[in-house]
Amino acid sequence: MNHSSYKESVAIPGFGKISLTVNKSIHRISDLLLMAVRKNNKKRNFLFVSKLLAKHIPTLPKVLFESCQQLAEQYNEQQQLPLDNDGRFICRQKTLVIGFAETATAMGHAVHNCFSGDVQYVHTTRDTVEDSAFAFEFKEEHSHATEQLFYLQKEEWIKEARDIIVVDDEVTTGKTIRNIIEQIEKHYPGKRYHVFTFLDWRNESNREAYKNYCQERQLNIQFHSLISGQIGEIDIKDNTVIDAEIPKPLNYNATDNGWEFHTCNHSETLISSARQGIDCDQRDSMHKLANSITQQMSTKLKGNKRSIIGTGEFMYLPMKCAEQLPGINLCNATTRSPIIPNDDENYGVKRALQFAAPHDGNRIEYLYNVNNDQCDEVLVFIETIITKAQLSSLLMAIDTANYQYKHVVFCKGI
Repeated sequence: MNHSSYKESVAIPGFGKISLTVNKSIHRISDLLLMAVRKNNKKRNFLFVSKLLAKHIPTLPKVLFESCQQLAEQYNEQQQLPLDNDGRFICRQKTLVIGFAETATAMGHAVHNCFSGDVQYVHTTRDTVEDSAFAFEFKEEHSHATEQLFYLQKEEWIKEARDIIVVDDEVTTGKTIRNIIEQIEKHYPGKRYHVFTFLDWRNESNREAYKNYCQERQLNIQFHSLISGQIGEIDIKDNTVIDAEIPKPLNYNATDNGWEFHTCNHSETLISSARQGIDCDQRDSMHKLANSITQQMSTKLKGNKRSIIGTGEFMYLPMKCAEQLPGINLCNATTRSPIIPNDDENYGVKRALQFAAPHDGNRIEYLYNVNNDQCDEVLVFIETIITKAQLSSLLMAIDTANYQYKHVVFCKGI
């Protein structure tokens, strides 16, 4: 359903307000997001906290999957693609789907899962990946961590692609999209580009810049979104915060604190992430891995309502497991993004945990809205085996959420 154009002043409890104009939408703003304030970020001090992404706000996996299906259907209104036996759109041309780290990695997976045929998926990353056939770096302008890395295990996936679908949860100015397009065009020009996003906030100046950009370079870039509009007046008080020191988990014993550890030793041929890209066969391999993990973990569970926690860019596989596990399974994930919490029902981040990152003890990471839904069980998903010592800061932080049953799931053995 399309809503007519409207303006809305959205409160950011404890910090101020922001004015939004919605020009085109199939949802109300309140259905898709809450507002929050970024910590110590002068480039953009506010944050749209998505109710769809299962990143900051715990969410049922079907919410993300169905939202991505809506974008795919919007895209197909122009493409008129046939359906396969599983209800996926069959791409007529070679297509590459690109999801942006870290927030939109699972979203990109979910978009890719709407298509079949000669279609591949890769998500950008902030981690170095060895032995890739193709790689470049680009900038995400307003982020707290601006560097984005792009790798592919097969260069022909981008060399021969006719259509590129770029997936990001939100577009504000479109600069990041242009940055990656410029890198692609530098190597392999002449693609057709489609941007899938939940929120398109490009103002008239940004849209005119895109129009001129496309004309100058003879490019075709089309946007597909659930909401399009523009950001108006921003009235937010200072967001400077001095971080409290993270308690050091000296002599912390996870097992003594109720944590159970599960290692899923699977064939190396099964795929767990898309940092170097996956095709449809490898997507099936990832889904088989999710099925196997689900079968193994179903016999270990004791609760009825669970928090399923992914780690960083590793979000989609935990969500596919959550989709199949018994009971109610709400998904979110750790993040590098620093956000100020406020315990107001209309604020996007009510509770914030911070801890030393499991894969880099010198970096702080965060987990938001932990167990606001009163779950009795938690499963923390780790892509590959790491030591209990590396996990201790995260697990000690999660202990404060008072889950009755606690599990760490290592999804791939060494």
